[in-house]
Amino acid sequence: MIYTTCTQRGFYPIKVKAKDSYDQQSSWSESLQIHVIMLGDMNDDGAINGIDIEPFVMALTNPQDYQQQFEMNPHLVGDINGDGILNAMDIDPFVDLLYHHLKI
Repeated sequence: MIYTTCTQRGFYPIKVKAKDSYDQQSSWSESLQIHVIMLGDMNDDGAINGIDIEPFVMALTNPQDYQQQFEMNPHLVGDINGDGILNAMDIDPFVDLLYHHLKI
């Protein structure tokens, strides 16, 4: 069960514990660091804008280089249509996302 929601991008420590059907609980886990990303923010600068286009193209064409340069999984940040795969089907939704953020 998650008792909080991260609304800002960044790194957050989390701990978890388990509870079974008999209400027996485990102890808290050690703290884990999670990286909260903004879908489409391909360079992780906190904004979705034209600067994200080149990293998006890199993520599509060379995901290994993208992951090495930006230290983010390209499929998590670039799968704009949410089908679980970063591919050409994400281009139009990415353009729509850019348009929406640039228009505001």
